[in-house]
Amino acid sequence: MIKTERRLSKSKNQFPIQVAATERSGCVNNHVCLVDERSETMELTRTDERDDYHRINGGTTNKFGAKKIVVVVVGVSALVLVVVLIAVFSQGFPSKKDPLLDIPELQWEGDCPVEHECPDSFKGSLPPLLLVSLDGFRPDYLWRGNLTPTLRQLAKCGVHAEYMNPVYPSKTFPNHYTQVTGLYPESHGIIDNSMYDPDTGKTFKLGDPATFDPEWWQREPIWVSAEKQGKRTATFFWPGSDVSVNGTRPTYYKKYSSQVPFESRVVQVLEWLDLPPPHRPAFLTLYFNEPDKQAHHHGTTSKEVDAALVRVDRLVLALFSGLQARNLTGCVNVFIASDHGMADISCDRVVDVRKYLNMSTADVHTGTFGRVRPKDNSTATVEELESQLRCRSEHLRVFEKEHLPVRMHYRDNRRIEPIILDTDAGWTIFKEDYLPSHKWCTGGAHGYDHFFPDMRAFFTAVGPSMKKNTSVEPFLNIELYELMCELIDITPNPNNGTRGSLHHFLRQPLRPLAPKVAPVAPLEVGQVAKDAAEYAKRVAEARCPCQPSPQSNPETDSDLRRHLPFGVPTTTSSDAEVRLLRNVDYDVGFDERRHMTMWAAFTLGPENQFEKVTPDVCWTGDARVNGSNCPNNETLIKNDLVQWPLYPPTFSSAAFKDAAAYVTNSIIVSHNFSKVLGDEVWRRLLETEATPIMNIITGPAFVTPTSMRKMDDDGLVVPSHFFVIATRCSSDDRQPIAACHPSKLRSSAYLIPSHPYTDNCEAAERIIFRNRARVADIEGATGLEFFSGLPQYDAIRLRTALP
Repeated sequence: MIKTERRLSKSKNQFPIQVAATERSGCVNNHVCLVDERSETMELTRTDERDDYHRINGGTTNKFGAKKIVVVVVGVSALVLVVVLIAVFSQGFPSKKDPLLDIPELQWEGDCPVEHECPDSFKGSLPPLLLVSLDGFRPDYLWRGNLTPTLRQLAKCGVHAEYMNPVYPSKTFPNHYTQVTGLYPESHGIIDNSMYDPDTGKTFKLGDPATFDPEWWQREPIWVSAEKQGKRTATFFWPGSDVSVNGTRPTYYKKYSSQVPFESRVVQVLEWLDLPPPHRPAFLTLYFNEPDKQAHHHGTTSKEVDAALVRVDRLVLALFSGLQARNLTGCVNVFIASDHGMADISCDRVVDVRKYLNMSTADVHTGTFGRVRPKDNSTATVEELESQLRCRSEHLRVFEKEHLPVRMHYRDNRRIEPIILDTDAGWTIFKEDYLPSHKWCTGGAHGYDHFFPDMRAFFTAVGPSMKKNTSVEPFLNIELYELMCELIDITPNPNNGTRGSLHHFLRQPLRPLAPKVAPVAPLEVGQVAKDAAEYAKRVAEARCPCQPSPQSNPETDSDLRRHLPFGVPTTTSSDAEVRLLRNVDYDVGFDERRHMTMWAAFTLGPENQFEKVTPDVCWTGDARVNGSNCPNNETLIKNDLVQWPLYPPTFSSAAFKDAAAYVTNSIIVSHNFSKVLGDEVWRRLLETEATPIMNIITGPAFVTPTSMRKMDDDGLVVPSHFFVIATRCSSDDRQPIAACHPSKLRSSAYLIPSHPYTDNCEAAERIIFRNRARVADIEGATGLEFFSGLPQYDAIRLRTALP
C-alpha cells in the first residue's frame, strides 16, 4: 500500500490526512485514512496487567497499541491525487479554530435536547449511528451526586438500561470487540488484553506492533461489514479499528493515541457528520479512556474518578451541543455505553499462586483472573496443576476451561489456556513479590466474573430511531450488534446475539420479525401398547428393578396447557424421534432414536411440598415407548453415577407417585451431583422464586460434543449438565400460570454441572448461583427451543433475559 501525507496547520485539533493509494481512487476501498502526527515516534511498553500502558517518551497511559507511523512519500502523480481528495473532503476535518469554543449552550425541552428540522442533506436517508464508549463507566456512577447531569438527562430522554452485562472476561479489548461483532471472545479471538497463541507461538500484548496482525482478529467487525456493503464508516479509536481485518479498514480511522485531547475527538466526529452524503459515515465510534484510567490508579470512590466523571459528562454535553448547533439532535442515533465496570482492590486481598504451584512447570497469566498451562518443556499435566491449586483458598476457584460455567462461553479457542483461575471480586492473583502499596493490587481492577455487580456496564441510547423516556431490562452486550446492523441497514454476520431481542428499544423496527412458522406437526403422543404381549415385552426389555402399576393411555382431550402452558419444546435436530409422554403430574419428551429423555415439564402450585429428592426410587419400565432402559447398577457404581428423577416424586401425591418412577422420568448424573447439589437446586429454586405457582422444565444438556459419554456397551448416556428453567407470572402469583399475560412472564434458568463434577470445596448454594444461565444458553446446549407457543417477542425476551 502506498501512503502519502499532507500536513494541515498546527492547530491542536488538526491532524494529517493519510491517504492509502489503490487502483480505484488512491485509498484502500476508496478510503481516506486518518492518523495522528503526534503518534509518529510513539513506542509503548506494557507496565501493568490492569490495562494501563504507558508511553516511554512521556508516561501517558495508552490502552490501544503501538503508535509508530511510517510515512512513505510517493511521486508527483500520488501528490496530485492527494490534493484532489483533500479538496473533496476538507470540509469534514478540523479547522484552525476549535469548534468547541463556539458551540452554544445545549438547549433542553423537557428531558431531551431541543430538536430542529434536519438539514436537507440528512433527509430521505437513514440516520447515522454513533457508538460512544466511556471506558469503565459503572452504571451506578450515573447517580453519584450531581457529577453527570448531561448523561442523567439523556438517560431520561431516551432508552436506558439499568445495566448492560459485559461478556467474560470483563476486560477492555474482549468487550469492545464483542460489541462490534456480536460474538463471545472465544469466537472472535480476542480472549484477553494479552494472550498467547500456541499454534503460531506469537504473543498479543498491548503496545506491541504485532497486535496489528489481522491474524489475531478472527471475526469481522461491523465497520468492515458496512464497508463491504457500500457504507462509509469512521472510528475515532476502537480496538481493531486500525487493523486491516479481512483486508478492510474504516473509511476514516485513527491509530490510538491517548495524547489526542478528548475535545479534539469530539470535534472530529462532529465534522465527519458535516461531510456531504456521499462521503458521510453511516457508522461512527468515539472512545474515551475515562473514568477507567483514574479508577485503576485511585479506586472507584476517589476524587480523581469524580473529576473524570465530570469531564466525560462535559464532553457528552459538548457532543450534543455540537449536534444541536448543526440541527442534528433529531437526525443521528447515539449509543453511549461502557465496556465493563470496576472493583476496588487491595494488597490485603491477594492470592499468591507460588504458595501452591510449582512455577517451574507452568506458565501463569495473573491478575483479576488467571490462566494456566503446562510449560512446553514440562512433564506436568493439566490434572496435576489443577490438583496443586484446587481448594487452597476460599477466594479462588480452579476449573478446566471446559468445566467453567456455561454462561461464560470461555472454552472453545486455542488461545484460552486449559486451566482458568476464578477469583472473588476485589481479589488479585499474584506470582511475584509485592509491597502493600504495589500498583497491581491498589486502586481498581476488572476482568472478574461478568455477572459480578461491580462489573456491570452502562448503556443509554437517544436519537430519531429510539423510543423516548423508556427504561429497559438489563441485557448482555452481545445483543447490540444485531441492533446496530439493523439501524445502518446492513446484513449482519452470524453472531451469538438474537435478532429482534432489542427491538423494544426502537420506535419502529426497520426489519420486523417475520411471522413465526408453526412446527410442521405436533409431537406424537406415546401410547401404551394395547397388545398384552407387546406391553409385557416393553416393560421387560427396560430391565428395571420394579414392575409398573398397570398403565393406561391418557384422555385424548387432556389439557396440554397444564404442564406446557407456553408450548411444547421443539428440537432443531433432524434425526430426533420425540414422543410426548403425558402423565397427571408431569409431561415428558422422550427421544426414541437416542433412547433418552430430553425434557420433563410440570407446574408447581401451593399444594406441592418439597421434602427431599431421593435417588432411591424403585424405577419401572414405561410401556409407552421402546428402548427406555434402566441402567445396569454395576455400571452406575463403577462410574460413581446415579439415576436421577427429572420430576421429583416428592411433589406428587400418594395416588400418583408410581408414575414418577417411570424410567422415562430419569437421567444419569454423577454421585457428587446427587449428594451435593440435587436437593439444593430445588430448595433454592423454591426459596428464591418466592411464588406459589411456577412452571418448570428440566432435562439433560450436553455442552460440547465430547460431553456425551457412553459408559457401557448398552449405550448408557451421561449428560454433562442438568438444566432447569423456571417461569412465573410477575403480576399475579395466584392465578393459573397459563392465564398470565405473556408480557408479565419472567424466567430464570440454571445449567448445573454434573459429570465431570468439579470440586472447589464450596457450598452448594454458591455452585448453583454461579451456574445461572440464560435460556438461550440452555437452548444452545440442548438443541431445544422453548416458549414456542408464545408471541415471538415475548419468547425472545424470556430466552435472552439475564438471570
